[in-house]
Amino acid sequence: MNESKRNANKIIALCWISYAISYVGRLNYSACMSEIMSDMAIESSFAGTISTVFLGAYGLGQLINGLLGDRISPKFMIFTGLFGAGIANILMGLAGKPALLLIFWCANGIFNSMLWSPVIRAFAIWLSKDYQKIAGLRIPSTIPAGKIASYLISSIGLHFLSWRLTFVLIGGILILFAFIWFVGIGTLRDYINSFTQSGKNATVANATTTPQKPKTMSLAKCILTTGLVFAVFNIFANGMIKDGVTQWVPTYLKTMFSVGSSTAAALTMVLPLVELLGAVVAYKILDKVENEFTTCAIMWTICLAAISILALIGKNNIFSAVGLVAVSTSTMLGVNNMILTVIPLKFAKVGRSASVTGFLNACSYLASAVSSLIFGLIAENYGWNNTVYSWCIIAVFGTLTAFMGINFWQKGKKRIEENL
Repeated sequence: MNESKRNANKIIALCWISYAISYVGRLNYSACMSEIMSDMAIESSFAGTISTVFLGAYGLGQLINGLLGDRISPKFMIFTGLFGAGIANILMGLAGKPALLLIFWCANGIFNSMLWSPVIRAFAIWLSKDYQKIAGLRIPSTIPAGKIASYLISSIGLHFLSWRLTFVLIGGILILFAFIWFVGIGTLRDYINSFTQSGKNATVANATTTPQKPKTMSLAKCILTTGLVFAVFNIFANGMIKDGVTQWVPTYLKTMFSVGSSTAAALTMVLPLVELLGAVVAYKILDKVENEFTTCAIMWTICLAAISILALIGKNNIFSAVGLVAVSTSTMLGVNNMILTVIPLKFAKVGRSASVTGFLNACSYLASAVSSLIFGLIAENYGWNNTVYSWCIIAVFGTLTAFMGINFWQKGKKRIEENL
């Protein structure tokens, strides 16, 4: 392996570990929630508000930091995000009043929102197209890895320490990895500078007129003129299925099949492990069809079929139900990767990779938050059978918007390439 390939793999590895470790410092609240409620005499409604505030701060931060991510180096954005999240976690462990938990966890949401967009921009400006594909294939695995690491560290901390010391420990881990990122990227300075310079030289060499600074397309123009508007519709539906459904799966299994909470939780842990197949399959399809929206349409069709079967016969057997849900969430991770990773990389040519992925990720988290509430209300008032039917309706919407976006996106990619 030559030096260039080794450095490209180092960048992918540093981005991977930095994003994966961030999950440890954001999912630990749910793992420690019952202990926090007991220790600080917090009502469940207030504990839920803390989670909602985090999601709101994270979603809004995605919009802001997506725009900033196209202007500030990923080196500093990712360091600040991890370091700030570490401090927020430590402060959570030291908080003496419930109101402080709300403030510190809100801050944690803001700092965590500084990571995804810069990771995508790092792929866009520091990697060749071949390595961008490799990075796009590897980055989805940060989700199950981060989830497992978070619950593992939190469970060990709660068993041997306390919820407060667990937050302090996790905060220290995040700060440690912030410096690992900063120092690690620093060692690649010469490669990054040479890679960036070679890109500039290629632009100059290909120019037919006096070299000018490449035009930057506005975010609004990106959305309205390239077919990206269909990605907005699609990521809303995707967020509702990928995250909204996943959140309610344990309750669905417990209610429909009368199993214990521990059994339902154990079966649900299968989902993030199976989900990785969705990203792999999506890339295999993309290699064949060469259109991200066509790939999404195929994955959505599979998802719709799985949820339809779940609605008809899935309730007869808990293992078939888990399998069908796993198929649907797996395909949704494939769609999610197309929309939040592969498509935004195309906008690097117009200086908008971070802005686009930040905006789309904000839409995804908004959909997740809304769907969690909606599915809960439907299940409470109309039962789980009708809730599954609502999942079918969302899958139909996702399938239709994916098919509708195919031709618009094909033309939009040409506009991006020509910087029109």
